[in-house]
Amino acid sequence: MEETAICSNPACSFGGIPQPLSRFRVSGKKRRGRCKSCETEYQRQYRKTDKGKAVYTDYNHSDIAKARCLAYDRSDAGKQQKNKYRASRAEEYSAYYRAYNRSESGKRTVARYAASAKGQAVMRGQLAVRYAIKRGEISPIETQRCADCGEQATSYHHYLGYSDEQLLDVVPVCHKCHKARHLTFCSPSPMT
Repeated sequence: MEETAICSNPACSFGGIPQPLSRFRVSGKKRRGRCKSCETEYQRQYRKTDKGKAVYTDYNHSDIAKARCLAYDRSDAGKQQKNKYRASRAEEYSAYYRAYNRSESGKRTVARYAASAKGQAVMRGQLAVRYAIKRGEISPIETQRCADCGEQATSYHHYLGYSDEQLLDVVPVCHKCHKARHLTFCSPSPMT
């Protein structure tokens, strides 16, 4: 038979009825006195007090909290949550980035990137591909399928880098797969 406990909160919705231990949070090696729903409500109310705000602000600025957030952001669950959130606000993000790119700060950021060695190499690669398409050496991207997933391709990926002799070593990819390739440090893949 499963072990049970009674919530220590007198206003608990279960009203003194024994509950399974799985409904209680673990603190250290022992279970807390309040059930999960009561504990959540207690924490919500505590965060509204001045002391609670100070405690949570200190924690959120600590190295432990930052490391946990970073670990979650890099996890599959974190990436899925972020993509889901961004997809639900796609118009909002597009409007924000358009406005940012028109702002003085955005123009400075773009100019700084364009002046960097990496930015210049990337732009040189993009121009080389554009001219190759005009000359008919490479098919236009609109006629290509993504080499990874088979969806409509949106850009060419320089899978060997941007050195002068490799400017036309490209593979068509969709936006999602292009981003994934850059996240996996550009693993080489011949054009199909």
